[in-house]
Amino acid sequence: MEYIKIQCENGLIAYQKVYQGNVLCCYDELGNIIDLSGIGSIVIDANPPIPSWVIEEPSPPAPGFSRSHIITKLEFLNRLTDEETAYVFEAAKTNILIEVWIKKFELAEEINLEDERLRGGLVGLEQAGILQPGRANEILNA
Repeated sequence: MEYIKIQCENGLIAYQKVYQGNVLCCYDELGNIIDLSGIGSIVIDANPPIPSWVIEEPSPPAPGFSRSHIITKLEFLNRLTDEETAYVFEAAKTNILIEVWIKKFELAEEINLEDERLRGGLVGLEQAGILQPGRANEILNA
């Protein structure tokens, strides 16, 4: 993630959080999320120092927390066959919900196999006939 420092037409100084060229959200100078819809702005600094309120290191896990259900995106994709992956991407061309699911996958830093949104997405792919019945469980429990 990177940040761009901007000045709004109303004088407010803000930061845009940018990922792969897209603005994900905007923050005031204290780190509060703000809505700048419809407000003009100019870039003050396209590569400012990271704001002090940005937490770069993840918090340590709580005692007893296991990360065994956390995998990389590549590890997840390797649980699908190449054909299944191709079917998912093909279906995303005509189904906005699948496209949204893929976008969230792309933006994720890691894959949590216990996340209900992941399970729901895989079950939805089964129900749409993109994955064979039972594959959601196989993929999650591989």
